[in-house]
Amino acid sequence: MGIARRLIDLGANVNAPGARFIGRTALEGAAEHGHVDTVRLLLESGASVEGDGRKQYWRAVLLAEKNATYTTVNLLKSIIGWTDFDSMLATKDILEDDDVGDEFVTEMMDYFD
Repeated sequence: MGIARRLIDLGANVNAPGARFIGRTALEGAAEHGHVDTVRLLLESGASVEGDGRKQYWRAVLLAEKNATYTTVNLLKSIIGWTDFDSMLATKDILEDDDVGDEFVTEMMDYFD
């Protein structure tokens, strides 16, 4: 987490987009790998979970769930009160997004099977 803190202190954009295909934002990557302290740091540093950042938030939760990093899942879900409606919208949004890439969609479909 020290590197993340240093980058943020130097002005790194905590809401920088992921790579075009199968890329992860910082929040998504930290959530996917269960780095709860980094997730907390990113959220405290302004990682967006509302408005345009909602998709990033949904993906972070789904990736954390997929990898069974439940401390991270619980932290993320507590931020704005995750609901079943969020689950439905997140899955629908991700499956319809051309930018996420086939591999990500396949991963999510396997997760829900």
